[in-house]
Amino acid sequence: MAKPSILGEDATQEIIDLGALFARLWRGRFVLALAAMVGFGLGGVYAYLLAEPEYEATASVVLETRSEKVVDLDSVIGGLSKDLPALNTEVEVLRSRRLLGQVVDALALTEDAEFNPTLAEPGLKARLKSRVMSLISDAEPVVAPQQDAQREKAITRLQKRTSVANLPLSLVFQIKVASAEADRAVAIADTIAQTYVDQQISVKYEATEQAVAWLTDRVSDLKQSLKISEDRIKAFRARSDVIGPDSIDQLDRQLKALRGRITDQELAIEAARARLTAAREEARSAPPVTQPQPASTASLLRASTLRPVARAEAEVQLAETRLQALVSAAEELEETLARQNTELQEFQQLTREADASKLLYEYFLGRLKETSVQQGLQRPDSRILSNAVLPDGPARPQKARILGLSLVLGLFAGIGLLALSDLRQKGFRDVTALQDATGMTVFGQVPELPGATRSELLSRLASEPSSMAAEAIRNIRTSLLMSRLDDPPKVVMITSSVADEGKTILSLALAQNIAALGQKVLLIECDVKRPSFARVLRSERKEGLLSVVSGRTELQNAVLSDGETGLDILMCESANPASADMFSSRQFQRFIEAARESYDHILLDTPPVLLVPDARVISRVADAILVALRWQSTSRRKLSDGLAALETVNARAAGIVTTRVDPQALDYGAHLYELREPGPSSIVA
Repeated sequence: MAKPSILGEDATQEIIDLGALFARLWRGRFVLALAAMVGFGLGGVYAYLLAEPEYEATASVVLETRSEKVVDLDSVIGGLSKDLPALNTEVEVLRSRRLLGQVVDALALTEDAEFNPTLAEPGLKARLKSRVMSLISDAEPVVAPQQDAQREKAITRLQKRTSVANLPLSLVFQIKVASAEADRAVAIADTIAQTYVDQQISVKYEATEQAVAWLTDRVSDLKQSLKISEDRIKAFRARSDVIGPDSIDQLDRQLKALRGRITDQELAIEAARARLTAAREEARSAPPVTQPQPASTASLLRASTLRPVARAEAEVQLAETRLQALVSAAEELEETLARQNTELQEFQQLTREADASKLLYEYFLGRLKETSVQQGLQRPDSRILSNAVLPDGPARPQKARILGLSLVLGLFAGIGLLALSDLRQKGFRDVTALQDATGMTVFGQVPELPGATRSELLSRLASEPSSMAAEAIRNIRTSLLMSRLDDPPKVVMITSSVADEGKTILSLALAQNIAALGQKVLLIECDVKRPSFARVLRSERKEGLLSVVSGRTELQNAVLSDGETGLDILMCESANPASADMFSSRQFQRFIEAARESYDHILLDTPPVLLVPDARVISRVADAILVALRWQSTSRRKLSDGLAALETVNARAAGIVTTRVDPQALDYGAHLYELREPGPSSIVA
């Protein structure tokens, strides 16, 4: 069988009960008041005794939106931008270590104890440390910090005391400086503002000076480059006949015309060759001489036949000679044109380089003259809008705020103590949480009466029927008797998980209250190992439960009767441990059955469930089981284990009663005992 557990142990309520919260705060009002007073007192000690006063001075700087130019020259460094990143950058510039370092040097803050702690008188801790170190023989001497280290520490301290802010939707910067002395705060704020303005002029002057130096070097280099380019042009003109582009165009036209004549001559050659071919064909086709002719006549005939051929051959040769002359002339003209083109391109390249060098030289020379003029015309991008004013009083400590905050922190500390106290409580405090955790009805809560013993408590319950405790017992009685309307419980067992839960007083008070209704009630003490009824009731009767069950004594002879209410109490005499087996005997069951016939209600006060098994054995004869739980004391695990132990014998508690409840919890937290139907049980077998 699995061990039961209270599932609500780790659950958190989704809805905050404001009533319970205020009730808890009211119960802890003294703790809250004490915590608030302590916080208020500590705040007062700090504000009036410990805190050193600090004075705050404010200087204002505004960025210039107008740029006045004496001459219309472009500046080396332009004005500041007015967008958000630029404004944030200027805020950081105002807080930069470089600027604050200049302020430290200007005001000699390294010689001020506020910014150089080495100049201040050593405190108690430092003196004790020095004393201890002096007692050590091999201790090294303390080396004073170097000047640079002191300066850096002074800058760091000044940076912590300085705040710079850009006013929204403006170009104004507020410089706030805090110091132990009012006049020093004013001097530092004004010096920071003035240093910032001077630094802008210095930066521009340095930039202009660097630009002049750079431009001077560049002008010198460009002048030398221009001279070299011009010398190259002169040398080129000396070694070459440079013609212009027009001459090149004329040569090109001549070359084109010559190429046209070559083409015509080639056509003429082809025509001459065609005539030569035709003449040769005609000569071959002339008829032969058949009759003898005189020699002179034959020669004439041959000459007349061959003359056209020779003439055609001469024409071809002449045409080819002319073509060769034209081709030679064209080649010579092409060479001349190519050379002239190359020389012209080289000349043009040299000319362009010289022009470019001249253009750059003239530009940089003009820029050098402009920049030289600007050295005496630099203006800052901002100006001091207002100097710091000597404050009327210290800005810190703000005593009223410190006292108010200390009071609030004290209250929070008190609430934290209450919460910590509640977290350390291992038991149940709230009825709602108890019912959600167990799934059982809480029949009521019995308040603890301070200073009352067990016997005095019973007397008070009888003599003060309208008291809170009596009302709580009546509430439990009503809840118990009405838990089963059709079959009211007759035998009720009252038990607890562990000892000292208040179940004995609960049994006596509940039995007394039921008997006061005119009911015949028998209260039986079933704790054979630690009987306590005789001590509570101050009775010396020797016979008890063991004697009655064993048959040695009759019931009417062993009970202790209350004449006013008619309550009968059967105590248990001390016995050996083996006597506990009596509850498992048939005699005990017959005794309970007989008592049912004689009494209207029987209440069984049993020992704790987790200490001895008696309660689980006795639960077989009970109609209902009440479990006593000490308020805000019994742990959840013990309650879970006790209820689970009853579940192992198929006995289920009808309800739970919380005992020894703080009366203030009932006075100012009535919701704690407002009973409701429980949720589903979280006890599992």
